[in-house]
Amino acid sequence: MTFREFQHYLDADGRMVNYEAFRESIYYGGVEPSLRKVVWRHLLCVFPEGMQSTFLAGLQSFAFHLA
Repeated sequence: MTFREFQHYLDADGRMVNYEAFRESIYYGGVEPSLRKVVWRHLLCVFPEGMQSTFLAGLQSFAFHLA
């Protein structure tokens, strides 16, 4: 999965819109190394379904400062 493909699965607010197709795409095609950190968080439900990208960015920033 490339960044462009990843964006295809997000709506204008950054929420995942087709989770099953997203998982299937990863299963059959893999993920670019630069996207793995974000993709794994979606796969492991670290980011709850329906969470907006603005909140995700704040969450990631907060987690970065804690580490």
